[in-house]
Amino acid sequence: MTDDPERTRPHLAAVLKAFGPIEAIVDYVGPDWGAVSEPDLFDRPTRANEVARHVEHKIREAGLLYWRATKFPSVAETRDLLDDLEVKLGTVYRLIQRLPNARNAFNVAWDEGVLDEDNEDYVPPRDTWEHLHLVIDDGRARVAFLLRSDVDLGELLEQPPTNQKNPERVLWETIFALLRECGVEPLEKYQPLIHTLRAAHLLFGIDEPPNAGSVGYVKSEFLKQEASSGTSKALD
Repeated sequence: MTDDPERTRPHLAAVLKAFGPIEAIVDYVGPDWGAVSEPDLFDRPTRANEVARHVEHKIREAGLLYWRATKFPSVAETRDLLDDLEVKLGTVYRLIQRLPNARNAFNVAWDEGVLDEDNEDYVPPRDTWEHLHLVIDDGRARVAFLLRSDVDLGELLEQPPTNQKNPERVLWETIFALLRECGVEPLEKYQPLIHTLRAAHLLFGIDEPPNAGSVGYVKSEFLKQEASSGTSKALD
């Protein structure tokens, strides 16, 4: 994903065409959407500027979501890895409890790179053994928290909570959701989706262009999910 504004500006503009007139979005989203809570003293944006910035910010967030889905394990995979980590941390914790006789030797083993064989009772000011014990115990508690059923791991990881969608689909559906959030219905109201997503791919440095058939399928599935989750208002 490039940060060169000269390269990204035309691609971002092409994506923004799908959102239509900013005034229509302002009327649709209401006064609190994207509002700056504490604007800079010398930067007093108009409401239209606030909304425009917020739309651009959320489009870029969609790109970050894509790259996170590309580079990191999915939420489901991460949960499995955390399960494994929880087991291994528990094993290490129990081993430490069974090795109290190793405490002094452990603490002095790397003190200035020399084990003081003449002073078996020497304990350096920093009790590294106890620190390790506390860190592992703290780690177990934190992993247990992340694995709780009431914790939204996807939100904490800033990733979509799924193990079934490819990164491109994650990107497309995020943009579809943003269009709906801005009141753009149908999604092709201002330009074909294939144009919007092609520009998004270029904006985020994705070499492969979107496939029209795949876009149509993902759009259909997205609208089905939206319809089953409730209704939404649209721009007049």
